[in-house]
Amino acid sequence: MIKKLLIASVLGLSVATAGPLTARADVDFDFKVIIGVGGYGKNISCATGKRIVARHFNKIKVVECAGTTYRYIGHRKGKRFMIRVDGRGGYIKSVDRY
Repeated sequence: MIKKLLIASVLGLSVATAGPLTARADVDFDFKVIIGVGGYGKNISCATGKRIVARHFNKIKVVECAGTTYRYIGHRKGKRFMIRVDGRGGYIKSVDRY
């Protein structure tokens, strides 16, 4: 019994005298944020870009499928538009009246 009391008091004193932990202001975090783009580094095909545009427009004509931006002409509600599709991500970048 005395042995347990002695151990408890020694542990209690060591915790009580340890004092509060202090925060360090010189901590430096080093991390990277990587934002992926679909296609895994390869461009989508011209036909795939045309199918993406065809979801929203009619009478699609291919203007250019080179580089990272593909251009198409499409119609919606009787009006003509120039549609630019990102060749890597496969999303519509911009739509302008043509």
